[in-house]
Amino acid sequence: MRRIDAFAHILPSRYLVRLERHLKQAMAPAQLRYYREGVFRYDEALTDLDARWRAVEPFGDYSQVLVLAVPPIEEIGPPTIAAEFAALANDEMAELVQTHPDRFVGFAAALPLNDTEASLRELDRAVA
Repeated sequence: MRRIDAFAHILPSRYLVRLERHLKQAMAPAQLRYYREGVFRYDEALTDLDARWRAVEPFGDYSQVLVLAVPPIEEIGPPTIAAEFAALANDEMAELVQTHPDRFVGFAAALPLNDTEASLRELDRAVA
């Protein structure tokens, strides 16, 4: 029987590199420490596909619906910045789904919820 993990968090690599660079520039030291020591204390399977494969190998016929991990996009910055991060994350997750269709299913989209109009535009773009 096929197993589907409907809520598999991921931090796509290019997204994570840009996010860490942005957080260094945009946040106060205490807030950055919260992300580095709290939120970003993540399992390597969030960023490393080989680690993810090793973790799921025992499950056999198994796939994952990819969901962007924290922080929420709307907390990253103002609407224009959040929209840029949403597009980057969605593009990278779409690439993973296209490259590994037997392993990954994409959910609708990560959205910049601090801007309703930008969220609707990104949803249209991501599912097109």
